[in-house]
Amino acid sequence: MHEMVDRKGNEVNGAKMKVGNRTYQEYLESTHWKVFRRIVLAFWDQHCSVCGSLQTSAALHIHHNSYDRIGEERLSDVVVLCPACHKLFHDAEKK
Repeated sequence: MHEMVDRKGNEVNGAKMKVGNRTYQEYLESTHWKVFRRIVLAFWDQHCSVCGSLQTSAALHIHHNSYDRIGEERLSDVVVLCPACHKLFHDAEKK
């Protein structure tokens, strides 16, 4: 799992992070997240927000820009990335 940070730059451990009474992984499997994910993908018309490639919804990643409102995300809290751009994003973060 990649490193996550909140808006203040504090590292967030996704394996231990809680969203209400659920783990982060349980949250990603929740109905709330699945509905929000569909809304985000529709907003971006299933295109990567970096390279613009059209992908299937299953292939696209929803990346959190911020975890401050986890569980109550806004569209501005996330971005749609294809797998290649998501990898480049995290590779750049590590430098």
